[in-house]
Amino acid sequence: GGMKIVFDICIETKEGRIYAMYLKRDIPEIAAAAPTGNGQKFSITKAHGLLGHKGEEDARKTAKALGWTITTGGLGTCEGCSQGKAKQKNMPKKSDAKTDKDRVYLDISTLKKAKDKQGKKIDDSVLPCTKPNWRIIVTERENLKSSEFYKKKSDMPEDTCVQFKRMQQAGRGVKYLRMDNAGENNTLSDRMNSADWKLGIQVEYTARDTPQQNHMAELGFAAIAPMGRACLAAANVPRKYRWRLFPRVMSLCTKVDGLVVIDIDGVTKTRYEHRIGHNPKWAAYLRTFGEAATVKTRNLATSKVEDRGTIMMFVDYAADHSADTYVFWHEKTGKEVTSRDAIWLRRMYFEPTTTTGEIAICDDLEVSVPTHEDAALDDAALARYEAREGVTYDADDADETSNEPIEPEQEAEQQAPAQALQAEQQEGPTSRPSRVIRAPERLIETIEAVSMSEVEKNMYQNMLSAASVAQFEHVSEIACVGAGIIGGDVQSTEELRTMKYDEAMANMDPAKVQEAIKEEHNKMKSKKVFKRIKKRDLPDGAIVISTTWAIKKKPSGLIRARMVARGFEQIEGVHYKGDDISAPVTSWFTIRIVMILTLMQGGVLKMQDTVGAFLLGKFEDGIELYIEIPQGFEDYYGQDEVLLLCSTLYGTKQGAMAYYKKMKATNKEIGLKKSIVEPCLFYRWLNERLVLNTSWVDDNLYGGNDEEVDETMNQFRERLECDDMSEVEEYIGCKVDHNRRDGIIKITQPVLIKKLRDEFDIEESGRKITTPAKAGSVLERPKEGDTVLSRKKQSTYRSIQGILQYMTGCSRLELGNAVRETARQNSGATEEASEQLQRTAQYVIATENRGLMLKPTRKWDGKKGFKFKIRGKSDSTYAVCADDRKSGLGWCVYLEDAVISAKSATGKIVMLSVTETEIAAAVCCVQDMMFAYRIILSIELEVDLPMVLEVDNKGAVDWFNNWSVGGRTRHMDTKAMWIRELKEKGIVKIIWTPGDENESDILTKNVDGPLFEKHGSNWITDEEVKRDNG
Repeated sequence: GGMKIVFDICIETKEGRIYAMYLKRDIPEIAAAAPTGNGQKFSITKAHGLLGHKGEEDARKTAKALGWTITTGGLGTCEGCSQGKAKQKNMPKKSDAKTDKDRVYLDISTLKKAKDKQGKKIDDSVLPCTKPNWRIIVTERENLKSSEFYKKKSDMPEDTCVQFKRMQQAGRGVKYLRMDNAGENNTLSDRMNSADWKLGIQVEYTARDTPQQNHMAELGFAAIAPMGRACLAAANVPRKYRWRLFPRVMSLCTKVDGLVVIDIDGVTKTRYEHRIGHNPKWAAYLRTFGEAATVKTRNLATSKVEDRGTIMMFVDYAADHSADTYVFWHEKTGKEVTSRDAIWLRRMYFEPTTTTGEIAICDDLEVSVPTHEDAALDDAALARYEAREGVTYDADDADETSNEPIEPEQEAEQQAPAQALQAEQQEGPTSRPSRVIRAPERLIETIEAVSMSEVEKNMYQNMLSAASVAQFEHVSEIACVGAGIIGGDVQSTEELRTMKYDEAMANMDPAKVQEAIKEEHNKMKSKKVFKRIKKRDLPDGAIVISTTWAIKKKPSGLIRARMVARGFEQIEGVHYKGDDISAPVTSWFTIRIVMILTLMQGGVLKMQDTVGAFLLGKFEDGIELYIEIPQGFEDYYGQDEVLLLCSTLYGTKQGAMAYYKKMKATNKEIGLKKSIVEPCLFYRWLNERLVLNTSWVDDNLYGGNDEEVDETMNQFRERLECDDMSEVEEYIGCKVDHNRRDGIIKITQPVLIKKLRDEFDIEESGRKITTPAKAGSVLERPKEGDTVLSRKKQSTYRSIQGILQYMTGCSRLELGNAVRETARQNSGATEEASEQLQRTAQYVIATENRGLMLKPTRKWDGKKGFKFKIRGKSDSTYAVCADDRKSGLGWCVYLEDAVISAKSATGKIVMLSVTETEIAAAVCCVQDMMFAYRIILSIELEVDLPMVLEVDNKGAVDWFNNWSVGGRTRHMDTKAMWIRELKEKGIVKIIWTPGDENESDILTKNVDGPLFEKHGSNWITDEEVKRDNG
């Protein structure tokens, strides 16, 4: 009767106050540690924690090897990992590297507290680390690691000799030791082979500043440190204690890492079993770092009224004791206690302190390891490591991009962007060992630069995954969806930014936002996208995916809302198949071909948008996906309900591919055939006239004669709901002005120009700027010691660069060389580069009416039998890059004298002569010409042969037309033979053209105003093109 319950927590809401209390149930485990051996059943989440936050795949393999049964369900998002491993990147896990079982790698690193720009320690309130010197030893064959921490580096040599002696006595002696020649390592070398120890170990010293030679140890730090940070975060350890506990958590993670299952010579075992024949005794009694336990502290001096035990935190396994003996940490005394007399309390020692949505990243726990900027790890070193691990040794910030310009042959080899900030990066297929296939750099920059919804970002990143880029060579040349025309009540491009629910309700008209959400709900309900399920009826182990909103004001002023599933929470094998999530999109190369063919026959260009495209796909193979009730749907569903998806949804991994399959099947049903060259190009011959269709996700562009186009679009609309947008005025972020009477199309991007003004305060220069870069200038990359932009300025630099790269690929081809030069400094730009970038942006603003012009010189009746003309021009500038002596390449390709491709690139290798650079540029041009040639043939049309390539270097022309090979160009045989073979077959003809008539010259160097205007006029125009339907 004397007890009372106090609701002492007050939560303010819009509706009023909620009074709450905190309840905690204590259920002590009255027994000693239970074994975690054969027959034990755990969830994958529990196993993940027990095994030191190893990845799901490794956790499952290790659990199987230890005889555990893992219950159904996936790991989901581990908060500890999302914090502790925020900068970790995955790498492929296959390698043919061979190792020596008698070699080990050793290195020592010092833990350093983070400092600010003035060199002061950021936080002096944390307890210091008593043993900051971390020594790691890694065996080459098994990648089995051993960690020890020392107060002074000089303590390391003697202790290491003891460890090597034990290994020798156990029959696992070390023959070779790889390490650098630091002072303490020299002492170790002397002691190992002294009369006291006589270990007979041969030391292999690494060269100065070459961490790649000691890669196993260097990467050992990179593998263990993220695991330790994840354990600290998951255990809710306060920041003040993290430094003090860092050595212990690293020791634990190193031990647990030895339980990872690997394959050596066809035998699959844990690292320990490969090395010593069995797992350690403590492996049968695993616990989670940070667990609370009451540890017996009674001794003979303890009085009868004092407690017999103290609550402590589990921090490590006692390796040299009985199996169920642990190391505990006493918070008050700061001391460690080794004991097997513990009562486990089934909770973590520290309670969570962050509120929902907050993330306390352990960014002040840093390991002093050389970055790849000092000396990059080579492919062979990484290959050996990646065979055992799933992490990349990468000390760069996650948001930095490559500073190399895009080259046609590189585009399919570059790493795809992260799918969402909250998700850990996933490994992709490789083009060669240790190289992850990457999406085009310009797309990465454009995603940062152009306002896009989470839906669009996820969609593009799915479709640009390595599988898609690897399968379709030219699909990689893409652009990002953006607004083409500003209208309605939009005053600034900032208003077009995508927002989540709370932000939209605060910054937009709430009534209009709610109306957009209601419209989205009604659309999904009508399409039967989901059905409600009571939480109590969920299958055991079912994972419920969270949702968010992508709410955006369109350029017209209309507010659009999209409910998005957080696809990064999906689990491969549970919610999707990894080989079925990539879908292709069309390229500007193909779009221009469609437009030119339509212009030639005086036809119409129309666009049809599929309504709810991502809601049309179906889950295959019995996959079930549940989502939480999103904000704004509270009026329709109860708090005790979730939604079972009956079809794919925006943000789901398989959404893009599911729609592509649906769209492809629908096109086939109405008689549209798919090009065997371009997966997003479809065609049909109707009434003996050609109808073309190319798709950018759900935006279908049709070209052809009015009657046939309308019939095709109507047939498509009968099967899939579509919004007819009549004749094209805007397509994938570009304004399209089509004059059918004169047979001309002009493409501009006014929204991005307005974005440069609104968001980056870039205005026209006081002086007249006639070129994007100063004539004769060459931009060099920063050298060692040069001053580069601050982090904030570099971020702005990349955003502007992304906009300009996007415009270069779509409407402003003449920017090619200037943008190529500034792209080489995306990860660290000089003030000179920043000034050139500003100049290029000012040039774009000063010439805002300028745009790409498509005007074929011949007419066509739209029927078979016509032979189309394809030609190209190429040029180069020898050794133009002063920092690495690489050459600049440029080329352009025309279909019926209308440009379909104009590119600028840096040579992939250092070339030895002017002729060689001209050959390289010519090969790139012929590759694009052949792609256009194959596209034309794939839609049952003909090409007038031979296609003519114009080169302004007589030596290169003679070389292509001559079968002899000189000493200085012998290594170019393969490329030359390819073009020579095409020449012999009558497909390509190479002729000489004067340099002042070769417009590709402006794609290789910065030229003066008159020459720039002369050549640029082949692709761009300032003239207004008025819409005229003829």
